[in-house]
Amino acid sequence: MEGQKLVDTADQLIAAGDIKQAIEVYKEALAELQKSGDGAGEATVLGNIGNAYLYLSEIDQSLKAYKSALSLSEKLGNKRLISATYNNMGNVLSAIGRLQEALEYYEKAMKLYQELDNAKGIGNVLNNLGAIYSNMGDADKSIAYYQKALQLSKELGDTKGQGQRLANLANSYAELQRYDEALLLYEQAKIISDKMADQRGQAIIATNLASIHQIRGEYQKSILLSNEALSLFRKIGDRLNEAGVLGNLGNVYQNLGDLQQALSYYAQALQLAEITGVPRIQAHQLGNLGNASMAKGEYLNAEKYYQKAIVIFKTIGDRRGEGVTIANLGSVYKFQGKKELALSCFDEAAAILRQLGQSVEYKLHEIAALRNELESGLLVTQ
Repeated sequence: MEGQKLVDTADQLIAAGDIKQAIEVYKEALAELQKSGDGAGEATVLGNIGNAYLYLSEIDQSLKAYKSALSLSEKLGNKRLISATYNNMGNVLSAIGRLQEALEYYEKAMKLYQELDNAKGIGNVLNNLGAIYSNMGDADKSIAYYQKALQLSKELGDTKGQGQRLANLANSYAELQRYDEALLLYEQAKIISDKMADQRGQAIIATNLASIHQIRGEYQKSILLSNEALSLFRKIGDRLNEAGVLGNLGNVYQNLGDLQQALSYYAQALQLAEITGVPRIQAHQLGNLGNASMAKGEYLNAEKYYQKAIVIFKTIGDRRGEGVTIANLGSVYKFQGKKELALSCFDEAAAILRQLGQSVEYKLHEIAALRNELESGLLVTQ
């Protein structure tokens, strides 16, 4: 009984955004449950601890907790707990960019949830599959999964789940440049987060709204919302999302022409990403540093940052990030007069992005012009 009271207290701390204190209380609960021999309760709390560490981007600790939960759940033969832990394993692997492994865990979780006729679990996996395909650059497939997950949340009366899925759906519409639809969905999600006093949800929505305003050139609105999100993420100790917001602020200041301020924000974001050990965020911030360096005419620095980012994108299987960054590296080579290297990069990037169904029209004229220059040069040389 004492163990369950501690779990309830920790759950309340999570809801309030006090993640670090929640972990300490979960550990107290774990000790009580171990004393009473409540294996199922112990496995559940280990999963909760893994979730909390994931919020804090402490990936190694998160994986350790999930593996302990999985081992205990399998020992108990508890399919409900096994399926939940598979889903959690997928979440942490997705967060560090190991997308194919994450997919495998989600598929295992889905199979068990369907066997158990667990509609809420099925909805969670559908939502997570939407996130995976979003990270892979497949917005259409992402939308299809998010819509199924949203429908299930409505059927189950899961208000918090509806808010999360509305925000996720909005993200995918934004990726397709359907910004008006995205803004409407974000506003619906914001109403739910405000009503539930969900600080993490509020911060995520503020971040996403800031991104839309940035795209529209409404930079002061974007800065205001980003700082609001930054404050909330710092308050709840979410360093992974803090890094993302710092990167977004760098983008805004780069668009405003303040390249030094942009580089400062990108460097802070990269430092946090390295501390948390999340390669996907590291790669994106390296790409941002490359963009700002190129804008300053510091081509050697830009080349260095892009090359590091490409290695990471290839390692984690982020084909979209790889393709975009290779195209940017091509631009650096072009500005340096290294036309053959530039053309090679543009061709490689175009092939990758076409495979993903991404538009490459913006690079086709550069590819054609470079190829003509090179062919003309060869004719003159001969």
